Amino acid sequence: MGSRRVLFGSDSLWYGSPQWQIEAFWRFQIPETLQDKWGYPEITDDDRRNMLGLNAARLYHVGSTDPRNFGRVPRDFEKRITNDLKTLLEFPGYASDNFSKMKARYLAEGAAPDHKRYGWIRTI
Repeated sequence: MGSRRVLFGSDSLWYGSPQWQIEAFWRFQIPETLQDKWGYPEITDDDRRNMLGLNAARLYHVGSTDPRNFGRVPRDFEKRITNDLKTLLEFPGYASDNFSKMKARYLAEGAAPDHKRYGWIRTI
């Protein structure tokens, strides 16, 4: 049915970040013997992009996936949030949940993602 009909999903809400799964998927390729034997197509980077997010963007009618088009958030959006909602969003009293731990670790590491992909690179 093609890569335009597959969505990535995980239980990351309960089990932590799915980053390791995403990185493994970026490195995964169907072995050539299986491609030849069963007629499976090679998984391209475009296929991966579709499965990891572009298909969901189409499903939820996201107008554009280009980050340059996301500039529609007002500059004073934080001032528009009420204090009650800010308190609620910060989950006071729940500092031992996984999200709070990940946020603390992220901030302690400098709060700058590196977006590196680790793994083996096949050379010819």
